[in-house]
Amino acid sequence: MSWKTVNCGVCGLGLLLASCYDAPRTNPFDPALTPPVELQVALDDTAGTATLTWTRYEGKQPFREYQVLRKVPGLEKVDTLAHLPAVEQTTFVDTTLAPDTDYLYRVSVVNSGGFEVPSPEAEARPFNLPMVQLLEPEFDSRTASAALKWTAYKGPRFKTYRVERRTTESAVQVVKEAADLADTAYVDSLLSGNTEYFYRVVVKTERGEEAPSEEKTGIFHQLLATWPLGEEAQPAGRLYVEGDRIVALVSRKNRPWVLSFDPAGRRLEEQKLSIVSPWNSPVAATSLNAAGQRFLGLSIWGTSGILSFEADGQPIVRERPLFTDNFPNRSEAEKQVLGEISLLGGQFDKVAVSTGGRLRFAEDFDGFPQGVGLFSSVQNWEFHGGNPLVSDGILFSGVSATRTFAEETWQDFRLEADMAVPPEGGVAGSIQIGGDTLSRFVLTLDTKNQQVQLNYGFAPPAELGLKAQGDSAAVSLPIMGRVFYGLSLEAVDNRINASLRDPVLWTEGKKQIPVANFAISPAEARELAPVWSSLATVGDILVFTREEQVYSITQEGEKISQEPFETPIGEIRVWEDPRDQAQWIGVCLPEIDQVQMGRVPKNNPSKWPSKGRSRSARTVDMEILAFLLAAEQPAKEKLPLLLLWL
Repeated sequence: MSWKTVNCGVCGLGLLLASCYDAPRTNPFDPALTPPVELQVALDDTAGTATLTWTRYEGKQPFREYQVLRKVPGLEKVDTLAHLPAVEQTTFVDTTLAPDTDYLYRVSVVNSGGFEVPSPEAEARPFNLPMVQLLEPEFDSRTASAALKWTAYKGPRFKTYRVERRTTESAVQVVKEAADLADTAYVDSLLSGNTEYFYRVVVKTERGEEAPSEEKTGIFHQLLATWPLGEEAQPAGRLYVEGDRIVALVSRKNRPWVLSFDPAGRRLEEQKLSIVSPWNSPVAATSLNAAGQRFLGLSIWGTSGILSFEADGQPIVRERPLFTDNFPNRSEAEKQVLGEISLLGGQFDKVAVSTGGRLRFAEDFDGFPQGVGLFSSVQNWEFHGGNPLVSDGILFSGVSATRTFAEETWQDFRLEADMAVPPEGGVAGSIQIGGDTLSRFVLTLDTKNQQVQLNYGFAPPAELGLKAQGDSAAVSLPIMGRVFYGLSLEAVDNRINASLRDPVLWTEGKKQIPVANFAISPAEARELAPVWSSLATVGDILVFTREEQVYSITQEGEKISQEPFETPIGEIRVWEDPRDQAQWIGVCLPEIDQVQMGRVPKNNPSKWPSKGRSRSARTVDMEILAFLLAAEQPAKEKLPLLLLWL
């Protein structure tokens, strides 16, 4: 390498001549009279500077100045950083360093004759601008934001922080610039779900240098997989994890279905919960117990209830004998029933007629025309005084759907039908045996008055000389609208018996509907509208929520009211603690953006919730169609799984 040098040919000749006469050494170009200094260099990484120190000049020739020289190895150019005329000044700080660059330094002594004597070289290793440490972003799906934090910059010449964001689809964007060295946090908002965001913090110095941090990434509401629920599935439902399955509670043609999938999205099975009649705005939840029985929680207008099903999807029903020969003081003529049946004012499925224990007739309406006209005759059914309709195998009968048989009277006769009653206006629905002549018996479900009625009427022909008469009996029983009850009405040996197959484990009305035929005020409509409800299985007990109220329901249908929450509950989920098989319950309170947790005593699940509820440390967004589940995987790390209905 070459440094700045001085041609000393003339001075060598002068020295030679002087020595001949043994004269004093006074030549300004005599190196012995102008000795070099010793140089040391210390690098300060934090300040980004190099401090040069050297020994004081002690030569015989008068001193003019120190020259501080610097060059980059491999380059010819030599930079003169300073001219220092004071012999006492033996330090210099180089503040013009560039990062990642090697430097070589010399300090030359210049005497009064202009003769320069350089010091030995001193090397300065390269320094780096220290980058800040960006922590993992904290994504909050409730606020659609990412909270960023980083360590303060420890290097030289700070000017600004620059926070950069990018996605796989978009270029880098600057989302924040800050000139305050202590400003080391930022919340990036208005983000989108299912989008991976990449962040880094770049320090910019006063010289325009940049020191970028490592890039950090994150995502919320990540779409892991999609699969179809069927073209007929309507935009309402709930999703669950049941063992190793993902279960969707959906609505098809306004009736609830349970679809199960494996984690890869392959359809495993589907069950139609057929005992529920169609309605436009189902609010339903489901839960599975350890025995594989499924429970369905419903909230319909002012009524809530729980239905139960076997593992194969068949409803669990209770046989309720209601009336046994309630009109005994009637003559044989007064109990004669003509061969006619009628369906009145309800929704019907699976009608069957038998005589003498032999099935004579069955109708499930599956092959029925989808629409039938007023006062019309279709497949031996006569429709009178209403506007009947058949949809998805359900007969919606306005006033009367009648079928007449050839026999004049039946002495051993049984009519069975599955019937549901719309809850709106407390409409009553009935099945009837007999017609307008002789005896008729009518079994009625009345949701308004919450009772089952058996009515008797007798209209004899004039030639019999008998008196027309009527009678009735009633049994109070919780009747849930939109649920199919199995009605049975029989006349055997002049005895009238009626029974009910009840599929409802538990039901409770929030309020009786005051007026029939939808004649209710807007305030009453809001009072009776579908409400937040959810359902979960805790041990052998069902936990059902309605608005802010919590109920524990035993397998026998006994209700235990629990302490209410402060706001309506949007969702409730249960999972098992793998450490001791105790259970935890998570409750979503969407109106206050909270999830509250409670540990369930293993031997006494009815003690939940207690006043010692623990609240989650951070809020999680919950809606009726989305819930955060803790997926218990003992052999693996526990991961949160967000299931969304899209």
